[in-house]
Amino acid sequence: MLTLDAPNAVPMYDVYSQIVYALKASDVETVVIGGRVVMRGRRVLMLKEEEILPKAREYGKKVKESLR
Repeated sequence: MLTLDAPNAVPMYDVYSQIVYALKASDVETVVIGGRVVMRGRRVLMLKEEEILPKAREYGKKVKESLR
């Protein structure tokens, strides 16, 4: 489900074009996959973000260093 009250969501003439070209990740409120809610209120329900984000940041540093 999408938030459509943001400035980047109006005016909406073609819903498909709007989703592809104007909306952003932050406009996504809820995601349902195969009937299962995996994200609600912009929070991922299946993963523990507080555990994953530090690991992702560390990996990002390693990638950045490897590109130098």
